[in-house]
Amino acid sequence: MTAVDTFDWLLDSALTETEFLLLVARLDGDARQALAEEIRGLRPPPQPWVPLPYQIPPSLDEPWAGFVVIAGRGTGKTATIVRWLDDHMNGPA
Repeated sequence: MTAVDTFDWLLDSALTETEFLLLVARLDGDARQALAEEIRGLRPPPQPWVPLPYQIPPSLDEPWAGFVVIAGRGTGKTATIVRWLDDHMNGPA
């Protein structure tokens, strides 16, 4: 079985994670590297995080002692606070 045949079979099948790992473990180094490059090509490049208007904290120039972020899961609470904290700790750019 060639590496190309392996990749076609992998892409067309529904493997469990265990089955996939067992298959990859049986590949030689060159085939494993080629498979990694093939998988990287399927993944879209990461996009930079851009805050939504409701995720932008108050300006540091305003007399705020703190602020509260109340939102549901997946709305960017952690990223909002981390960015604010980073700006606060590093000072003005």
